[in-house]
Amino acid sequence: MKKHILAITLILLLGIFVIPNAFSLSGRDIMGRVKKESSPKSTHSAIELVIIEKNGTKKTRLLEMWTEKDNRGLNRSLIVFRKPVAVKNTKFLIIQNMDRPDDQYIYLPALRRVRRIAASARNKSFMGTEFTYEDMSTRNLDDDTYTILREENYNGYNCYVIQSIPKNTENYHYSKVINWVSKKMWMVVKAEMYDTNGNLKKILTMKDFKKINGYWSPGKTTMKNVQNGRSTILINLKTEYDKKYPLSMFSVQYLRRGKLN
Repeated sequence: MKKHILAITLILLLGIFVIPNAFSLSGRDIMGRVKKESSPKSTHSAIELVIIEKNGTKKTRLLEMWTEKDNRGLNRSLIVFRKPVAVKNTKFLIIQNMDRPDDQYIYLPALRRVRRIAASARNKSFMGTEFTYEDMSTRNLDDDTYTILREENYNGYNCYVIQSIPKNTENYHYSKVINWVSKKMWMVVKAEMYDTNGNLKKILTMKDFKKINGYWSPGKTTMKNVQNGRSTILINLKTEYDKKYPLSMFSVQYLRRGKLN
């Protein structure tokens, strides 16, 4: 499950299709529609980010996130931290590529420089959260094989439970991901990520959904690391879709020199 787990955080809707029964779809069909059918041209969100340590202490961040599709339908995402002062104006850029992993860059205002995120660092924490740089990137549908494990109720939603296993384990830091896809909203409402030893590592949950401009959006997203006891919560303060943003906003040059209103 890769989403701009912040953006997202990062998990897309199926569309409103008439589905006669579970056996008419494969696991790939379901996850393909999850990825394809909710495809706004752009998004803009204000998000409160809360980091919760194992001992219960909390750190709160405020950020904004923009996404925009280019003329090939590929996503570009920009995250800007607004508060507190210690992280203010830190910027993170993700550029989706057609046939290779996303390009990722971070601008650190204290150093006044842009750093490219190396492939070897993709499993590292993003800004002290339980989301890794890899979690923030886009994963292509054909990178995994999919199996429908079962159908079950989760948190009041009737769900397909889909297992995703990477075809190339060398370039991915999870051995498998299990997704709960709501049949009502056609969104992933829960995901379990397993480490390379096959042990459960993290659980992503989404709740408090509402429809905004025809798109289902979670009000609260939680990533809990069951191995270290830490959690990260994303609270959606405001989201708008299909506004127009210049692609020049989503560039390395903008990270260095751009200013946002």
